[in-house]
Amino acid sequence: MSKIMTQSTSILDNLRSPVEMVPSSFMGTRNFTLKSPPAQTEWFIKGPIPGTWMLRVLSLNGNFTINVALTIWYVSGVTGTQKEIPLERFHLDRFGVKKDSARRALQRLQEAGLITYRKSGQKFLVTIIDVVPS
Repeated sequence: MSKIMTQSTSILDNLRSPVEMVPSSFMGTRNFTLKSPPAQTEWFIKGPIPGTWMLRVLSLNGNFTINVALTIWYVSGVTGTQKEIPLERFHLDRFGVKKDSARRALQRLQEAGLITYRKSGQKFLVTIIDVVPS
């Protein structure tokens, strides 16, 4: 009985081993290698972004308002917060927004009740306000 148990155990151990440790007789003629997932090279905006919030942004007039709104959500996803998000120049550059355009867009977003913001040195500190669906 112990010989059968030993053989069963060694077969199970081989099945649980990494590919490099499995005898070639188990692999057939093909060579298998473990591949690591591809490195993430593309940036993205982390959601969810509330639909009601975005619809209100889309209803606003002004150039670059949507760009600034998406910049805010991008930085929010990177920092993991919706309060006092540090919106810096290089973030705005990624979305094609100049400083003066950003300031005007932030003002429009604040007047619409979507954010609050204040200037702190060279950056804006933005807080996203939850919008209740109507």
